[in-house]
Amino acid sequence: MTYVDRLMRALEFIEANLAAPLSPQAVAERAHFSVYHFQRIFRAMTGCSLGSYIRKRRLTEASHRLRKTDSDILAIALGLQYESQEAFSRAFKKMYGLTPGDYRNRRRSCSMRHQYPLSLQDVQLRQRNAAMPDKIVNLGELIIVGLPYHGPGLSPEIGATWERFMPRLGEIRNVRQPVRVYGLCQYRPDADDDDGTIDYIAGAEVEAVEPPPPDMVLRKVAPQSYAVFTHRGPVAELKRSFNYIFGTWFPQSSYEPAQADDLGVYDERFIAADSPESEFDLYIPVAPRRKD
Repeated sequence: MTYVDRLMRALEFIEANLAAPLSPQAVAERAHFSVYHFQRIFRAMTGCSLGSYIRKRRLTEASHRLRKTDSDILAIALGLQYESQEAFSRAFKKMYGLTPGDYRNRRRSCSMRHQYPLSLQDVQLRQRNAAMPDKIVNLGELIIVGLPYHGPGLSPEIGATWERFMPRLGEIRNVRQPVRVYGLCQYRPDADDDDGTIDYIAGAEVEAVEPPPPDMVLRKVAPQSYAVFTHRGPVAELKRSFNYIFGTWFPQSSYEPAQADDLGVYDERFIAADSPESEFDLYIPVAPRRKD
């Protein structure tokens, strides 16, 4: 079963359950992915987040019910899994610019704001120009020591974490030579949010396990196979590379994401976070795609 097939199964499951409790885990299971990886794959392959898509589909369905039925607004809200009429009204107005009551009284629908169900053709249009990564590599165990960060991915705070870490590199004992610094994005098997929150470490590889300096953490990374991609350009454009990896390369490769940490590997090619000439490598954990 291809990635597109698996995504379509998830989309069909969403459509069949708009009026039922619908967790990210349940949708991911339908596509045979972990919820952590499925949310990344869904965003890359469709152009929107899983949570946003479900919300917009429910609100679009609500708009149809407002115009085509006599059901009261509270019944529509509860029927589409909103906890209260107030919460439903806020979400509806944010999407349509009108309260549910005002929308019902309009003669025309706001069809330009609807989220229609994604079709197979919609998904296939995004799958273009796949290419092999620079290489597939097998790494042994890594021991990373560095400063932790928890928060939104691509936040300026990640850069601030690096600015605090680099002057303190000399505090770390047994740093492996030549020095390689890593941005480690930790795998979160229980992730159920849809806001792009990450657990990240700005760190360096060490040769042995020893207590880290104050405020730093130690993370062991088990032996793993990685697909290695080179990101070229400012860090702010990193989303472009991840969309390609998870939205185009994985669906057309013979691999699937492995349940392990991602690595950003920085060397002398990295000039500055905002430099269009900067380069660094993305190590994405992979496993052979299973045959369904």
